[in-house]
Amino acid sequence: MNAGGIVLDMTGATEIRLDPAAGTVAVAAGTSLDELMRRTIPAGWFVPVTPGTRQVTVGGAIAADVHGKNHHRDGSFGSFVDRVTLCTADGRLVECGPDRERELFLATLGGMGLTGLIVDVTLRLRRVVVVLHG
Repeated sequence: MNAGGIVLDMTGATEIRLDPAAGTVAVAAGTSLDELMRRTIPAGWFVPVTPGTRQVTVGGAIAADVHGKNHHRDGSFGSFVDRVTLCTADGRLVECGPDRERELFLATLGGMGLTGLIVDVTLRLRRVVVVLHG
């Protein structure tokens, strides 16, 4: 039940742009963590916080500010978000992050979508060594 509101399926928005030099990824909010990891792990990068399922979208992970088994050490998913593009209720696209539009950014982390629609995100990744067994 959506109380008369609009429900949007963002899972078709799955663009991923990895910047290996910076250790960041710009990703559409509808991308699942599964797809993100399939693209970043072979390049030697990993999502620093992963919940119990890889089927959650990046936007959903931010909206719920999910945590993983490393929460006590690394914090929640939002701890690794550098930038969010948010479509607010009045239709504006607003870039927010720890250093810009901070109040909106903090309200969006764990805000369950109440601040607007998360469109895309820039995340900091963690370097991993990939060992292939032949």
